[in-house]
Amino acid sequence: MEVRGFIADLGLRFMCDQSSPDPYRDVAFALQDALKERGHSAEPTSNWTYAVQLAFTHAARFRTGLPADQQWIADTRVTSLSKAIRSLRGLGYQIDLPASGGVNVPDSEVQRLADEIAGLSASLGRALASSAAGAMGPHYSKMTGRFRLGRVGQTIQIDAPPERPLAYLYHLGLRYFAHQPTASKPEETLARLVDLVTWATALLDLSVSTFELIFARPSDIVGIMQKSAVYDSVFLVAQAKPSHAREYIQWIMSQEALAKLEDKRGRTADQILAVALKMLRACERVAPHDFSIFAVQDAAFASNLDLKPAAELLREVFCHPKDVNRKLVYPPSDNDIDAAFRPLVADDQTFVMQPPPMASRAIANAALDWCKNNWPNKRFDDEAMGPLFERFVRAKMEERGVNVLHGEYKAGQSSGECDAVVETATLVCFFELKSKMFTRAARAGNDVTALGDLAQALVRPQAQAMERHAVLQEHGAISLEGDSSNSTIELNGREVLKVSITRGELGSLHDRPFLQHFLRAGCVSTFNTLDPEKQSKLNDLHVWFEKLRGAAMRAGDGDFYGRTPFSKSWSISIYQLLLLLERTADNETLGQEFLRTRQMITPTRDFYTEYEYKLQLDQFKEANQ
Repeated sequence: MEVRGFIADLGLRFMCDQSSPDPYRDVAFALQDALKERGHSAEPTSNWTYAVQLAFTHAARFRTGLPADQQWIADTRVTSLSKAIRSLRGLGYQIDLPASGGVNVPDSEVQRLADEIAGLSASLGRALASSAAGAMGPHYSKMTGRFRLGRVGQTIQIDAPPERPLAYLYHLGLRYFAHQPTASKPEETLARLVDLVTWATALLDLSVSTFELIFARPSDIVGIMQKSAVYDSVFLVAQAKPSHAREYIQWIMSQEALAKLEDKRGRTADQILAVALKMLRACERVAPHDFSIFAVQDAAFASNLDLKPAAELLREVFCHPKDVNRKLVYPPSDNDIDAAFRPLVADDQTFVMQPPPMASRAIANAALDWCKNNWPNKRFDDEAMGPLFERFVRAKMEERGVNVLHGEYKAGQSSGECDAVVETATLVCFFELKSKMFTRAARAGNDVTALGDLAQALVRPQAQAMERHAVLQEHGAISLEGDSSNSTIELNGREVLKVSITRGELGSLHDRPFLQHFLRAGCVSTFNTLDPEKQSKLNDLHVWFEKLRGAAMRAGDGDFYGRTPFSKSWSISIYQLLLLLERTADNETLGQEFLRTRQMITPTRDFYTEYEYKLQLDQFKEANQ
């Protein structure tokens, strides 16, 4: 990774400043070829001085023969980043390429960028959000019910342009949605804004390549995690398929614990749910990229309220109280993005609903947030959502013909609780279900907070599922005592999968290569904070990693230094599970859907894109057999 970074820096200096790459380029390529032959060293440090001397001596043998411009024009990262730098310099911005590497934008220039982006966005007003949503239209997938945004998935692309950050442009548009357009030349203003935002966000250099993940050292994992979390906030929007959002909240809010809730105004859970379902039905009648009006009359009809209290319900439960994303600036932070929490934007007395994929996710979030705010104490997640979430997952699997086991298990002196177990002829799948959400501070890149969240959302469920695997491996069978039946699970040479299902999506942190290398990092090293006073915040992380490590060793799944560690571990969200269940008819087909993308590693790092792509490949293969 260090050598690749050095080569990229040479490329940037050549493409932007015409700096000669010789003789460093040939030396770097010699080092790179040597490292391909022997990638991982067990030594804690490397003798780079000696390595460079050897590479310099033998550099001639590794020359590509290509001119320097052709060498880098195929490198997507170098080409797109250099185009952004040259374009911003052309507008008078000072962008430095320091000798220490990387790209430096002085604070004064960052502020200039922020001010110009804000001014152009404000002058376009709501037209910006509509234009950004319209540009998402061609990226819509009917199968997943989502816009395919984010990484293009190409690391080699001739003369690659910087990615257009449609999600960031959309969120900027929402911030200024209440502004009337004032730009005298709106088309020219929009074109300049799109270019400026595209070039500016390219400077953040947030993409993480598959190569970086595969060859990541434990010390690289935190940086990759931070870049991934911030990338998700810049280039992605929170989405859900309307039918999945409806399944989720209709089941959850119909359960006795939530169905009896009532707020201080006397509004009931039934009324909130009825309005939410009415909005989700409206989402299914609107084009995926369109904003739409949600009439107060529809809310009144669904909730059996008069017009005035119905409007108050919409405003207080489903509408953003002030301008959406009102703190969003450049550089963007997920901590300043509010769009996913409410589906509606107020326009005088009119309620405007976001495009369906974004609105659906926000409708579910808003309805459940109302439940949380009206729960009698602050233990909503532990007392209500946690148990309900587990029951929901099992119920939805059973609806699709899956025989799900759960309950207290025993084997020898070992005992514990299984959230869900699914058996097939060749698989035993242990599911651990966690309602822990990724907090806003974590999504904004706070490393200590993010690690604390991942301790509960990823490491804990994987450690618990691995413990079940270890017990099964040691005893050959475990007995399971459920609510009304007893079962025996026998290993019989079957493969054991460990699947953690989260209530909220973790974006690209669900990616299996990231999960595998993150779990490995925690099993072979210790995370330490720079500030000793914050170290205690990682106590849970270390406890669960220690349990994971011990269980993995007992289960025979402790090859921490292999190329594919934790290859039998998955992390998915509830919405991803619902997508898999669309093609599930029984235990065997559920196992097939989990394994469908097992061998796939793509630079998109997006579950939905990879799953849809593999499904198309499999359908094409079947059609031609």
